[in-house]
Amino acid sequence: MSDLIRIALLFRLMPGYTEGVVRGLATYARPGKPWLFRLFNQPDAAEVRAFKPHAGICSLVDETTATAVKRLRFPLVNLGVREFAPRLVQAGNDDRAIGTMAARHFLGRGFRSFAYLALHRNPAVERRGAGFRDTLAAAGHACAWHTGPEYDSWLRALPRGTAVFAFNDHVAAQLADRCRVLGRCLPEDLALIGADNTESVCLLAWPPLSSVAVAAERIGQTAGAMLDELLAGRKPASRFLPPLGVITRQSSDLIAVEEPEVAAALRFITEHAHEPIRVGDILRAVPIARRTLETRFRARLGRSLLDEIQRVHLERAKHLLLTTDWPMPRIAEASGFSDAKRFATVFGQVESTTPLKFRRGT
Repeated sequence: MSDLIRIALLFRLMPGYTEGVVRGLATYARPGKPWLFRLFNQPDAAEVRAFKPHAGICSLVDETTATAVKRLRFPLVNLGVREFAPRLVQAGNDDRAIGTMAARHFLGRGFRSFAYLALHRNPAVERRGAGFRDTLAAAGHACAWHTGPEYDSWLRALPRGTAVFAFNDHVAAQLADRCRVLGRCLPEDLALIGADNTESVCLLAWPPLSSVAVAAERIGQTAGAMLDELLAGRKPASRFLPPLGVITRQSSDLIAVEEPEVAAALRFITEHAHEPIRVGDILRAVPIARRTLETRFRARLGRSLLDEIQRVHLERAKHLLLTTDWPMPRIAEASGFSDAKRFATVFGQVESTTPLKFRRGT
């Protein structure tokens, strides 16, 4: 019993993100680590100290929790907002990348009006919103940003065809409920996407919510490796992992393009993301002159058909890099690239890193 290493888990276990983190932590720790875990949903300092932890994992989401946790005298990894305890080692999401992925999802579907909703302010809220807003700005679009629990007037004023990114799935579900009350149909009137891919929340909402899936299990594994470092007397560098991809459900499953040929081309490219398609394949599915389609496509979306094919292939490849352990040749083939060499070349040109470094989060 004395050989056991006691690990305090100082966060509320909830479906979705923290549940995924715990699965990843368990995968890292079992069966070889002599770690004894105890979960403290609402940490009481005396109760935690009585457990005599060697180390722990916390999730700081407000100043009150941060003040209480910082009084504890054992090494900690923080899963929450880094600014509340900047001296702690952090394992968490790349929040800007989450916002960027939501924006790219909507841009790829042809939307031209955008909005971001959060119910309160904190640095993570700001980072997700900034990633969304800045990606849209780079494509020439503005973003209507609202923070606060009262948003009916803001919601009523959004133009038809607006694509809305909510800070997380819980906010998105509340927004979907308000849309039903106010008579705004999803996705025909407004398209909606959340974040974290909390399936119980996404599937109970109506219509079911699209969401940016985060790397919760990988974050749990990363936190476990950081605990090992801390227990050995070393302080590891903080790590922020990119999201896994967008899980598309009914709330955003719409091609927001009026021109039927352009919409058909977009849908064909999306549905064949796993194949080595060429422009000629699109033209066989969309009976129109190539120059006409190219001109209309670029005028509507600001990119060529070849650009869109490459973008969709790369998005699929990134998803596979983060969610499978497949070797590079298999990922290349499953993402529509001719071979692993071509895949690595294109990936490096666009992402400024290698597929292997992207997978490792380095």
